[in-house]
Amino acid sequence: MSKVAAVLGKEEDRLHFDRLCTRIRQDFNTVFFNPSTHHYWEGRQGADVFPLAFGMVPEGEKEAVFNALLAHLDSIGNHFDTGIMATPLLLKVLSDNGRADIAFRLMNQREIPGFGYVMDDRYSCLWERWEGKASRCHPMFGSVVAWFYRTLAGIRYDEAEPGMKHIVIAPQPVGGLTYCSGSYQSLYGPVRSDWRIEADSFELTVEVPANTTATVILPSGKIYGNVGSGIHRFASPLMSDR
Repeated sequence: MSKVAAVLGKEEDRLHFDRLCTRIRQDFNTVFFNPSTHHYWEGRQGADVFPLAFGMVPEGEKEAVFNALLAHLDSIGNHFDTGIMATPLLLKVLSDNGRADIAFRLMNQREIPGFGYVMDDRYSCLWERWEGKASRCHPMFGSVVAWFYRTLAGIRYDEAEPGMKHIVIAPQPVGGLTYCSGSYQSLYGPVRSDWRIEADSFELTVEVPANTTATVILPSGKIYGNVGSGIHRFASPLMSDR
């Protein structure tokens, strides 16, 4: 709401929501944050992921909470224990904090609970609950497809340019992937990210629609700003934590 008020030029409202946000954050951490374990509530993934995703973690504690989340994931063999809301946020938090490799392991988990288990030849459909006690044909966990576009293909919007007037394309190759192709039909036309790995070279083809620009970020860290409309090709040595 603070961001909305700022866009609308409602300075008094912006200040009100900023103060409200500060008070809510303080109260939330007083009730749910355990500074000894660096976990929230019972220490499940969702409990830690929400404050990490929404900036609720106290100053100076973010790294400790994130490391506690990683330790929890490792202790259960990199399986999901999330519900409908926290599942896509877990992938986002991991990827935004440099651990897309862990997100990849979660998405490729072949043992229950995991997508590789429910989508194999025996079941081939998403379930409503990880343990399979409810519907076994349900879109509840389908929200993770956003991770394919945002992280693997790397197609992201720029908050400063609403409507995808400016696009960020920052693909993250992970695991054993050597190829990825993704596209999004924006208001201005198709946005495309198409990459492959040849030996130790990362080769990327992007399509930027008319009347828009893009910032392209390669896994090596090389940045190309203000890329205009059209089809562009980039290549660099592969440098990532694959």
